[in-house]
Amino acid sequence: MTYTRSRFFMTTAVATALVLGGCQTTNIGSILPGGYLSDKDDKCYAQRAALDSTGNTFETEVLRNVLLGAGAGALGALLADENPFVGAGLGAAAALAGTLLYDLQRQTGNSVELTEAAIKGVREENTRIDLLLTRFEALRGCRYDEAQDIREALDAGRITRAVAEERMAAVRERYQEDVRQMERIASNISDRTEGYAAVYNQIAADNGGRQLEVNAPRLSQGGGARVTRTANLRSGPGTQYDKVGRLTRGTRVTVLSSANGWSRIVNPNGGQAYIADFLIGRGRGAGPASARIENRPAEKPLPPGRVDDVVLPSNERDKVGDLQAVSLANVEKRDRVYEEVATSKAQTDAFTLS
Repeated sequence: MTYTRSRFFMTTAVATALVLGGCQTTNIGSILPGGYLSDKDDKCYAQRAALDSTGNTFETEVLRNVLLGAGAGALGALLADENPFVGAGLGAAAALAGTLLYDLQRQTGNSVELTEAAIKGVREENTRIDLLLTRFEALRGCRYDEAQDIREALDAGRITRAVAEERMAAVRERYQEDVRQMERIASNISDRTEGYAAVYNQIAADNGGRQLEVNAPRLSQGGGARVTRTANLRSGPGTQYDKVGRLTRGTRVTVLSSANGWSRIVNPNGGQAYIADFLIGRGRGAGPASARIENRPAEKPLPPGRVDDVVLPSNERDKVGDLQAVSLANVEKRDRVYEEVATSKAQTDAFTLS
């Protein structure tokens, strides 16, 4: 067999990606000088590394699924021109959906197993997003702790205001880098969400399901959580702690963490404080839904013949509803990621000396 130069380099790149894809947990660029993880003296380095590792699973899997296919035989399939989605000119969502379905067909024995595998895949994706949000919350909380330490050192006279300003500016810059990192991850998640929705529509179209429409991420009106009525702020998580201020109804707050009925928030007057969970509303506002089930038959996003039909026995068609549910939940979780990015961008002013 004769290979062109470009074919040789593609083969080499695919082989490398397959080897690295199975074990990579951190982007190489992140640890290079000037990269996201290059500052080992960062007080929040551990939290940054955790976020980078989690976010990287979305990025490498997008590249691997769209370009290569997820199975162990992807390299051979590419060289044999078996994968109908390599260079097919499909949109990103359809290409991802097609590659996932194509690979599942190679790994499963029938339509029931394929659909169950698709449900499992989306459910695992939702769990990964939950972990991502937890780790971003931990990183953001660490940054606020850094800022509070600087304020306390200044108030105690341990550092001058000039030093405090310099240190706070450095924390603010790292915080903005964290938000940009999360924004990049959100973009990757969004691509995958559209791909999973396309998987649902492809399967639903063969089984009498309804069309799933996915729109751009929907943010709440004004973004973030708000106080539902006038509330006391406490120095700790309980009524036995001192009052450190009051917030009026409608005040927007950033929640750093929640446990045992109390939320640790950014105090709009500086520093941090605690507020009872039941006093915080996290509603999304009245905008149009990001995802909805249309009252019409689902339409296949892939051209005919790209993948086999996925026709379920009549007694197994409830699995289409299960896939619909986890797909809708996936869109909601994608929106939560974008909500966190928007809220965090709006809180940059918290990293200034009052």
